[in-house]
Amino acid sequence: MTNSPPEFSSQPEWPAIEDVLDEPEIWRSYPHISPPLRRQLTSLSPEDAHQLYFKVASGTAETFYLTKRNDDWLPPLAWQSGKEAECFDSALDAANAYGQRTLFPLLEMEEEKPAQTLLKRERKKGQAQSEPPE
Repeated sequence: MTNSPPEFSSQPEWPAIEDVLDEPEIWRSYPHISPPLRRQLTSLSPEDAHQLYFKVASGTAETFYLTKRNDDWLPPLAWQSGKEAECFDSALDAANAYGQRTLFPLLEMEEEKPAQTLLKRERKKGQAQSEPPE
């Protein structure tokens, strides 16, 4: 049995799409209405915006995308937001791929730091020993 607050098991409230489209600051009251979602909805035709909003709000989106912008991967989205995007069948698969592409390189850099530090120390020692005393 978990001791999580009761609101953790409830679904978030979704405002009317008209409010989402008309209020740029709606994310302050509804944090799940992210600025990227709002921008995407406003860029679509009314019919396409309604379809996307329904899929996101009802949790029925069937495809998720990872978009590469410059050399960085953007977090998974339920819509394609660029030309260079990969499609996934589930949010979990997209999140997993995003994590691997963004977190693993950082972890590798952290793993290499101690070895790089030791190598620098050895180089400094070697330089200090090879320099003639004054």
